[in-house]
Amino acid sequence: NGANTFNVELINPNGQADDQPSNNTSSQAFDFTGALCSSVANTQFETSTTGVEFNTISNLNTGKPSGYSDYTSISTNVNRESSYDLSVYANSDGNFQIITYAWIDWNQNCSFDEEEQYDLGTSANINNVLTAGSPLSITVPSDAALGSTVMRITTKYTNPNANQFPTSCENNHDAEVEDYTVIVEPSLSIEEYNLSSIKVYPNPVTDELNIQTQNLSEALNYEVVNALGQGVKEGKLSINALNRISLSELSNGIYFIKLSSTTSSLVHKIIKE
Repeated sequence: NGANTFNVELINPNGQADDQPSNNTSSQAFDFTGALCSSVANTQFETSTTGVEFNTISNLNTGKPSGYSDYTSISTNVNRESSYDLSVYANSDGNFQIITYAWIDWNQNCSFDEEEQYDLGTSANINNVLTAGSPLSITVPSDAALGSTVMRITTKYTNPNANQFPTSCENNHDAEVEDYTVIVEPSLSIEEYNLSSIKVYPNPVTDELNIQTQNLSEALNYEVVNALGQGVKEGKLSINALNRISLSELSNGIYFIKLSSTTSSLVHKIIKE
């Protein structure tokens, strides 16, 4: 942001010395003010987003530390044309109506456009539970700009008798605003895409974890790793089948299950209860 200068210098045109070197440089000054708008709610009430899960982002039980929370240090990588579930937990501060919206600046133009807006539902009388529209499946546009961009989540009190929908650049409203980082990567290959469509459930899991594989050309290896990075269980999965893995012998806690083929792999976070 601020004042900048764009400089251009021409060297060896057509691979040889230039007979007119006087016009081989040029400069253009410009000011850059492109930045996402600010959105800071008031702290008079506890209306808030209390948790966000999106792909590998899992930021839960956050309460309302302020009217705006900068969580852009928390990021996740997503692929063009792939779909991911967005789940938002919220607090309505009593028996009041709230609406939760999300925006992702897919084209990275520092503006949350209409097609970049997602409705997580109208809720009431909730406290740190999922909003009415969660989870919401979001598909990354095929033309989304590659690299880092911002996802904004706003939960706002709304009068039931008025259309007081959240907006991305609102300030001093009865709400809470949170920003996260989303890193857009190219579309998956066919094998990677099929691997990403594997279903792992239930989560949390008590005794038996189900893994549904489909559209795969080869069997998969799996490895269960505890929070310390230690492998505690491993084996093979059948293709195009429902695989059941017993986890009854594991202690309660957080684990990661890595699924891998010869060409790609992915990791799921699971909670053992």
